[in-house]
Amino acid sequence: MRGGFSLVRCRTAQRLVALTCAAMATLGVLTATASADAGCAQAVALSSLSSSDQPACWQPFTAGSPFNTELPSNPKLAADNAAVQQHMASYGWSVQNSTTGFSFSASDGTRPVYFATPSDPVLTVDCTDEEGPNTCQGANRIDVNGAQINVPAGAAPGDNWDAHMIIVETATGQEYDFWHTSISAGTLTAGTGAVENVNTSAGTADAGDAASFALTAGLLRPSELASGHIDHALVMTIPCTSANGAN
Repeated sequence: MRGGFSLVRCRTAQRLVALTCAAMATLGVLTATASADAGCAQAVALSSLSSSDQPACWQPFTAGSPFNTELPSNPKLAADNAAVQQHMASYGWSVQNSTTGFSFSASDGTRPVYFATPSDPVLTVDCTDEEGPNTCQGANRIDVNGAQINVPAGAAPGDNWDAHMIIVETATGQEYDFWHTSISAGTLTAGTGAVENVNTSAGTADAGDAASFALTAGLLRPSELASGHIDHALVMTIPCTSANGAN
């Protein structure tokens, strides 16, 4: 992060760029103001959550996380903000070829989240460092290869090329994020992986995606849509090949 803005990074193989709220604001996409019940997030115990019961007000990661910090009315801009905007405008960057709005659906890609309990089956992580040395750990340097984690029976990665998978262990708050994931015979195999704690970390020391964010950070959940409140920054992806020029 630089001056509250995310640096645009692209994993060429994934053809993705991750943008935080600040970068999205340039595209005209802003988060809602923090108007939900402020006490709800503190009152909801992580151990009470399940994949089918996530209160809209529950937010992963600390209050000081950039994903949970509301921008002031006059935020500090990155030193190269004007140049970035000019670059985007000159090449006509847009979302779904529109500068005024966009729609989304599950077919655009999903990141399945599973809340595991200590009674769920234990799987051993086989992380292959597919993207190069040390890509089975985040900036926090916690290597997930060989970890034994609880994974709900029937859990499966996303049904797309990325095959992301997110396991949140409710007893500890540990979030395990995986890419190019598969499960077979007691083993969870992944190309890359990392772990962060949703209770104590900011969600920015991971390796779950090309921007090194935790995979639950910035997700838009069904319960939030139903409530009418989105009280955190959002993450989005756009096609890219090099994050330079028109791409």
